[in-house]
Amino acid sequence: MTITLRKPDSPEYLNFSRQVKKRARKQSGTDVYDDDEGVYTSLFRQAAAKNNKSQKQKKNKITKSQQ
Repeated sequence: MTITLRKPDSPEYLNFSRQVKKRARKQSGTDVYDDDEGVYTSLFRQAAAKNNKSQKQKKNKITKSQQ
């Protein structure tokens, strides 16, 4: 079995990836990413998106229960 991660090619992802690389370069003083950076950036972005969705759902649930 082989599991692969599809690297997104949307403008939002590409911008996010550039920002991560820029911040890492600024903080470390070197290029810390190689060709595999897309995997880590993508996983982080997916986790952040899921967390954001979860927080919105919780907020909506609380708001509805208070009405």
